[in-house]
Order: sequence, then structure tokens, then C-alpha cells
Amino acid sequence: MIPFFFSMILAYLLGSISPSYLLGKLLKGIDLREHGSGNVGATNAFRILGKGAGIAVLLFDIGKGFFAIQGLGGFFEAHFTLPMDLLLYRILIGLSVIAGHNWTLFLKFKGGRV
Repeated sequence: MIPFFFSMILAYLLGSISPSYLLGKLLKGIDLREHGSGNVGATNAFRILGKGAGIAVLLFDIGKGFFAIQGLGGFFEAHFTLPMDLLLYRILIGLSVIAGHNWTLFLKFKGGRV
């Protein structure tokens, strides 16, 4: 049970990584929370940082969810005897990464939107 709980924490932390905030700081030296809509989501990154950075943010955000569900979800696949248990586990992993994306630990629990 502890490895499953640990993987949900990892999924939350993975979701907490904010590529738009990092790209804003690296590319233009700005905090996206202070520009545009004030949100650190892909839409605000498109508006403020441009098309290339916006696409990069969007792909990274999609990748976070994909990696969490496929990577962490698949890591424990052999531990499940019933397919429904694996499905439930992957749903919980998905919810954890979404929670990290929306309420990121690294930005005082204010992140992107789904």
C-alpha cells in the first residue's frame, strides 16, 4: 500500500512542475502570474511568451499527465490481479497529477487550469 501512496505523491509533484512559469523566467525574465490573466497556464503562455513557448508549455502539460498515468500506472501493473483495480489506480494517479497541476506546491498552491 505504501508504494501506491508514494506514487500518488510523485504524480502530484510531477503535476506541480509549471513549465509556463519556468519558461517565463528563463525566456523573458518575467513572472506570468503578474502578466495577462495572471494564470500560469498554457493560454497565458501563448499570449505573453508567444506561440512557440505556448506550444512547448501545452506539450509539457500533456506529457505530465501521460507520463504519470503510463509511467507510474504501468510501473505497478504486475501488482494488480483484477483489471478494474489497475483502472482505479490509474484514475487516482490521474487525479493526483491534475491536483498538482491546479494547486502546485511550488507556487503557493496556485497553478494552471484544466
